[in-house]
Order: sequence, then C-alpha cells, then structure tokens
Amino acid sequence: MKLIKAEEKDKELWNKIVSASPEGWTSHRWEWQYPMKELGWQSENLLVYSNDGVLLGILPLYCKFKKVFLKKLKYYASSANSFGGLIFAKPLNDGQKQRIITELNKELKTFVKKQKGVFYDIKIHPNLDKNAFYSGPGYKKYTFVVDLKPTKEDLLANLKKNARTAIRKAEKSGVKAKKVESLEDLRNFYNLHVVTYERTGAKVRPFSYFESFYKNLVLNQLCAFYIALFEGKIIGGVMIVGNKNVAVYGAGASDIEYRQYNPNNLLLWKAILDAKAAGFKYFDLSSVAHPNRTPKEEGIFKFKESFGGKFTEKNVTRIFCSKLYEKMYKWLKKE
Repeated sequence: MKLIKAEEKDKELWNKIVSASPEGWTSHRWEWQYPMKELGWQSENLLVYSNDGVLLGILPLYCKFKKVFLKKLKYYASSANSFGGLIFAKPLNDGQKQRIITELNKELKTFVKKQKGVFYDIKIHPNLDKNAFYSGPGYKKYTFVVDLKPTKEDLLANLKKNARTAIRKAEKSGVKAKKVESLEDLRNFYNLHVVTYERTGAKVRPFSYFESFYKNLVLNQLCAFYIALFEGKIIGGVMIVGNKNVAVYGAGASDIEYRQYNPNNLLLWKAILDAKAAGFKYFDLSSVAHPNRTPKEEGIFKFKESFGGKFTEKNVTRIFCSKLYEKMYKWLKKE
C-alpha cells in the first residue's frame, strides 16, 4: 500500500469519490480544510493506492499540536472537528474493506510516526456501519440523534413537553427564524457568538472560521447558518452542517437578555424540519457531557435531550505511534 499526499489538482477527483460514496461526509470534502486551517489544523490529505498503482480510496488527514505534561506533541486526526475515515474509490464487500483498513492502519501508523506524530484519532458516526472496521484504545463521545423518518406531527409529539412549550412561546412572541444569506448576517451571528462564548467560558472561534464555512460550504449548500430575530434584533443563532443522511448541529449563540423568548429552541426546530424536507434521515444534536456533568453541562444535556433524540454513543479510535504515550494514555484513563 502507498500513501500519497493529495494536491490541489486532485480536488475534483477527491470530491467525486466523496460524493459517490454513501459514507462520504461534508467533512471528507476537499473544502473542509479551509475553515479547519483557521483553527490551526494543517491538512495532509492522502490518496491511498495499492502497491500495483490502483486507487483504493481517499483519507482526510489533519495534524495539530497538543500540550501534554508541558510538552507540545504533534497529533493527527481524520477528520478535524468532525467525522472521518477512509472513503473507498469503488464499492467493496465487508471482507475487502476490512483487509484494506487493517493494512491502512499499519501504514498510517508508520506515516504518522515518520512525521513525528504520537497518535492518530478517527471518529466514525454511529449511524454508519463502518465502526466495526476500526478497533483499538480510544475514548467515547455522546450525543442525541433524532430520527427524521416520522411525520412532522410525530416529530413534534416526540419532543419533550418543555420543548414544545418553548417553541410555541417563541412563535407567539414574534420570534422569526431565517437562514443567513449575506456576510452582513454572518457578521451579526458572529458578534453574538463572541458574546455567548465569552459568557460561558468557551473558546471563541475567529470570524475567519465562520467566513470560510460560508464561502466554501454554505454557498455550495453543504452547511447553513440560522438566526432568530425579535423586533429586528438578532437574539439567537445556530450552525448546521449537512452530511449525506445526517445533519449535524455545529455551533450556537444566544442573547441571554432574550432567553425567555426561547430563540434557539425555535431555530433548532426549524433546522430539524428543514433537514427532514431536504431528505436527511437523522439530525445529530452534537456532543453532550456524560456521565459526570457540571451544572452548565447538565443544562446543555437537558436542552438537547428535549428534542426527542436517541441517546447515542460515538467511539473514537486512537492509534498510537509511541508505546510510551499509549501507556501514559491508558494510565490517565484509569485515573
């Protein structure tokens, strides 16, 4: 097996393979690297070939530095801030896929080690059946996933009572939900993002990150921003990324002075209905803390739970290139 770094000239081929595969997500697409670059991720996307020169698939790969015990360590992930993994260039049976992925993991371990990386993370969405092909130490993340196959009426009935009440109150109060359709709207969304994240203690992302999403993904109908308006003022916002059969809640913002109008309840409900209308099968409300939650995390957990989704576990496989760091990782997990 040969791993060849993809170049800009490979963009068309790359996206063609992603589009043709049922397992290809927006985070697999070539354009994903542009907003990720704004968060410090360096793209090292790979074309995977057999030894006799046959293209087997494409593998998005990103690297970044992480401080561990006062030391900066280089690590890799596929894909940055989302779901990744190998996308096969043509349909294969499970046995063929397993053999290729087993060999790929060996080659990738060598590749990452040569680049002085210490580990490689891969996160596969639980609604894809590819999880079984990856095994090893790692960690778990949790989410709520809403099945979009029921009717609109049934989806509404599946909401917790407090969510239905919140949505109706927002509508009766005159809150309006709309998609961001200009950079001016995006800037207003961002200003609220900054206020929200500073208030909650989360790390504020740069405007260039959201601008890159807008220019490279929103305009290609792969992502959407929603804002909530009350008397002409933006009081809430959410970002949604579309991924084949699954739409994923990416980020949110809210004005605490208007929280009694429940703008983000309305926004997520609209996003869920839009996702259903667009043909998505699932709506992923993104990560929640579990099992130990702070009071703030408990509030987020209850908010996402109220949309009637199934509590779902995501497995992230971590492939180590250093036995020392693997031992340290296992020791820390026991603690």
